[in-house]
Amino acid sequence: MNRNRALHCIFLLGLVSLLADMTYEGLRSITGQYLAILGASGTIVGIVAGLGECCGHIFRIVYKYTLEKKKTSRFFTFLGYTLNCLSAPLLAFTASWPGAALLFTVQRFGMAVRRPPRDAMLSPATEIMGPGLGFGIHEALNRIGAVLGPIIITAILLTKGSYTQAFYLLTIPAALAVFVLIVAQKFIPHKKPKKEILPEAKTFSQRYWLGVIAISLVAAGTVHFSLISYHVQKTSLFNPSFVPLIFAAGMIIDGIGALLLGRWYDTRGMIAPIIALSLACFSPILLFLGGTIVLCLGIFFWALGITILQSLGRALVSDLAPSHRRGRAFGIFHVSFGAFWFLGSAFMGFLYDTSIPLMVTFSVLTQSMAVLVLVSITYNRTLQ
Repeated sequence: MNRNRALHCIFLLGLVSLLADMTYEGLRSITGQYLAILGASGTIVGIVAGLGECCGHIFRIVYKYTLEKKKTSRFFTFLGYTLNCLSAPLLAFTASWPGAALLFTVQRFGMAVRRPPRDAMLSPATEIMGPGLGFGIHEALNRIGAVLGPIIITAILLTKGSYTQAFYLLTIPAALAVFVLIVAQKFIPHKKPKKEILPEAKTFSQRYWLGVIAISLVAAGTVHFSLISYHVQKTSLFNPSFVPLIFAAGMIIDGIGALLLGRWYDTRGMIAPIIALSLACFSPILLFLGGTIVLCLGIFFWALGITILQSLGRALVSDLAPSHRRGRAFGIFHVSFGAFWFLGSAFMGFLYDTSIPLMVTFSVLTQSMAVLVLVSITYNRTLQ
């Protein structure tokens, strides 16, 4: 593979992700409000949101084992994008929340299936271009899709269109993603994983385990956007058609935050996630106990928390785990992360139906505990 072919590979896979995320993020931006329209409770919304994220993280462990045994990257990639393509039109035929909840979960599972093998297919090209530039180009295209999808949903709803029309329209980019992926195959090199001789395993440090606990607490205390959109639909704080646009704004903040906070973490260490999470702790108060303007401000702080979950959490684990055990370290991290996100989302959905102030209190306290754990990792010199 030369540099020119590597660039084609990165661009094509980035285009695939752009098209797929137009569908995936477009649907994710209206999950809560659509389930609310169909009569689901806050508990159901919390379970659906948390279950999808849990499947996503736990599947990464299953994929790693399967890849080593059968080398089926392309199969899982096509399976993930196909599930994404089929879920959207089928949602147009749902008349009750159980069917919609099942399809939303299947779509999230499709995202989980496609992401690890897609990155494995992308990595040989990024080695030619340079990891920073290669993954940067791909992530930029990915974020464009994450913003365009919710904007399309907003445009449809504002022009008096229906959710059914939105589901049909979002099928188009999902189908195009599968088509472009087929075309991209000739640019993607076949690379067999190398067998490495690793040093003898040792136990993980106390700081690593505290890091996993901290990020897991963040996951448990972070309100999923599905519950936010459900709240807007139930309270009629503003026109529900604008909810996907707010989600798109959150994704923009998340993308910019990942770059800025990532750079800050590289230069200043743990102070970056500590400050960002300290601000994110207040997001549930703004999102659920205020008016329209306050809720929009809360999205900014909520997006900071998402940045910590999606970006800084992985950087933290990478730093705290020995290099020869990072595979197992990330495995433990993803299982804990996924399980806590599911349990936290389901519990907050239940609390939303019971008492919104109690739900907000749980979210704030859980994330505050994570801040204290991060402070302990940073300033407690007795930890190994």
